[in-house]
Formats: sequence, structure tokens, C-alpha cells
Amino acid sequence: MAVASVATLTSEGVHVPADLAVLAWDDSPLCQLVAPSVTAFTHDIMSEAAEAAELLLTLIESGQAADRWLEPPRLTVRGSTAGVNR
Repeated sequence: MAVASVATLTSEGVHVPADLAVLAWDDSPLCQLVAPSVTAFTHDIMSEAAEAAELLLTLIESGQAADRWLEPPRLTVRGSTAGVNR
């Protein structure tokens, strides 16, 4: 969606990132193919899914929520955001 947004905004005369910053929730190779390239969060989807399943099984088996956190996503800064220290 973010990639399509950059293309649409640009075609409508909106300057990304000068007028509007764009950030994708999930990085993909497409984020690097548009101009400007899209800043994105990078997730380890398989690891997150496995951890979430373990947390759910712990809750079902013990009735207690586990005191663990999922690994936070990493931010990959690219050209669609301005004013960010790189």
C-alpha cells in the first residue's frame, strides 16, 4: 500500500517526503523500486508467528500470560521520510 501511495501521491503533484512522509509497516523489495524509496519497518514474520503461538499455548495450558515480549521491528530509513537522522 505504501508503494502505491507514493506513486499515486507523486502523480497528483504531492512531493514525498517534502509535503508528506510515507512509511510502510512491512518492508518488501518493492519499497526500493519506487522513487523515492519507501522507509519501512522490517519484521521477522516467521519468528513472530512462532513466538505468538508459544505465548498462546502457554496461556491455554497454564491460564497465565507469559511475561515475554516479541522482538520489535527494525526501521529501514529510505527516501520517503524527511528529517530523520540516518
